[in-house]
Amino acid sequence: MKGNKAFLTIASSKQANALKRVDGMSFKRSKLSVRVTGPSGGGNSSMEMEGSSSRVGKGSKSKMPFKKSYNANEISALESALAARYDAGSQCLQLDALHQVGNARTFAPHFGNKVFVDLLLDCLRRNVPDLAMLSLQHNYIKDLRLFAGLGKAVPGLKALSLASNAVSSFKDLDALTLPGLCIFELGDNPVTRNIDPVEYQWQVLRRFPDV
Repeated sequence: MKGNKAFLTIASSKQANALKRVDGMSFKRSKLSVRVTGPSGGGNSSMEMEGSSSRVGKGSKSKMPFKKSYNANEISALESALAARYDAGSQCLQLDALHQVGNARTFAPHFGNKVFVDLLLDCLRRNVPDLAMLSLQHNYIKDLRLFAGLGKAVPGLKALSLASNAVSSFKDLDALTLPGLCIFELGDNPVTRNIDPVEYQWQVLRRFPDV
């Protein structure tokens, strides 16, 4: 194994041909590329397997590009999903794993898409302006700068859970302006795995002093 490449020795050409079938398949958000080198002097075949990122980035193309706009039906489907997950009594909205909602295909949730996040914040502002508790677990949220408008959309927010996402730096929290926040969860993110509890508490409190 070297970097994102794996080198294997294959006992027979039959096994090598079988493994070539994974060429182009996706594995852990990467696209596999397989190259087989024939035997030299009667020896075994060797195979090189490389995982190349399939995420959207500079100079790359995505098979499923971000939506650039949402029509009335898609917005209505998102609002229906919010209504189904909102508890008016506790003013709590559970948006965990939003992609698993029954009508999720209709509004194509993607928390890396600024257009979608802006739409979501606008729906929160219009439909649940008194929201007090919001859970966004298991949504692969990585760039918190997209949520800079969260505090303006729901100014009364008291509790926020971003657990089980993809936040990799405490500096990302600087994008959030939530003066009334008193409960905050960030467990099971790259930035919090194997961290000292005292360091975690300090990083959170310096940004949200009332937590």
